Amino acid sequence: MKPEPRRPTWFVAATLLLGTALAAGSARAQATGNDDARANALFKEARVAFDAGNYATACPKYEKVVQIKPGLGARLALGNCYRARGDVVQALEMYEAIIADAPTLEAKATTPKEKDNVKKRSAEAQQQITEVEPTVGRLTIDVSAAQIALQGFVLQLDGAPVPPERIGKPRWIAPGTHRIEALATGFVTERREVEVKAKTTHTLQIQLTAEETTKPEAKPSTPADKPAPPLPETKAPALTAPSALPPPASPQQTVDTAAPGRTPMWAWVAGSLGAGALVAGAIFAVKYVDTVDAAAADCPDRTCKSPGLADEYEAQWNRNAAMMGVFGGIGAVGIGVFVAGVISARGDAPRAAPALGFTPWAGQRQSGILVHGTF
Repeated sequence: MKPEPRRPTWFVAATLLLGTALAAGSARAQATGNDDARANALFKEARVAFDAGNYATACPKYEKVVQIKPGLGARLALGNCYRARGDVVQALEMYEAIIADAPTLEAKATTPKEKDNVKKRSAEAQQQITEVEPTVGRLTIDVSAAQIALQGFVLQLDGAPVPPERIGKPRWIAPGTHRIEALATGFVTERREVEVKAKTTHTLQIQLTAEETTKPEAKPSTPADKPAPPLPETKAPALTAPSALPPPASPQQTVDTAAPGRTPMWAWVAGSLGAGALVAGAIFAVKYVDTVDAAAADCPDRTCKSPGLADEYEAQWNRNAAMMGVFGGIGAVGIGVFVAGVISARGDAPRAAPALGFTPWAGQRQSGILVHGTF
């Protein structure tokens, strides 16, 4: 029995490489087929949502389609979805990207149908730009290359960072007020606002200024700037203890512990007593008037109808007048003390001491209390 001849080593290696290549190609073809099927399914779902006016659902699905298979048709559909949703700036940027990529894709096309399809998509994108362009403005933010290269340089438009490759290039921007901020390490942050109007082009130049890090140069001294000679040192006289301490406060003196701005309690007590005394004085004033009226009726022409009536009226008269005076005086003093307490609690600048007086009076068929004073 003859032994089986051995195959060369190169033949075995070539066979393995060919098998690996075929397997990889088959896997790639299968993955491509799966991606195409997924992209087609998402595109149909997005189209249904778009036709129903549900742009919040349609646009994200179109974005996934573009990520899987970024053809011009999918990108044009995404731009139209952005426009329908109101994001005209995003839509214009998508249309511009389609027009920019069209020449390269047309050159790579292998059939006349593919070339015509690229031209058609580019023309549709240009038509959309023509329709939307009048509703927005254009803004260019210019920054020198040296400043862009600064450490920590950041350029923001409405709070969003602007990529370095977009700086210095015109960009679509919605009408309204927009905020621009530029900052870098060691430089003063520059903030600008620009009011953009539709159909207008705006150019903004940004130039950062370095922070002040050096001290101002010292001016040469002049005779007027020379410091004055020091004054001769003098010693303060030694303090000596006083020969005697001041006498202590009298035990009868009281300290008002009421909080500043509040009327002390003693003022309220005095005022209450004064008000009660005034009421009592007013009562005796009324009795005084009643006695005068009764005497005038019973003793016309100073001749009383019955013996001893004149003495009785005179006694009542004098008693009521005396009580009216006593209670009126007490009331005047109490009210005066109350007013003094209120004024002293104000904490105002020193002023003349207030004076207040109350004088009860009575006449034929009339009586009252006269209040007078200075404040």
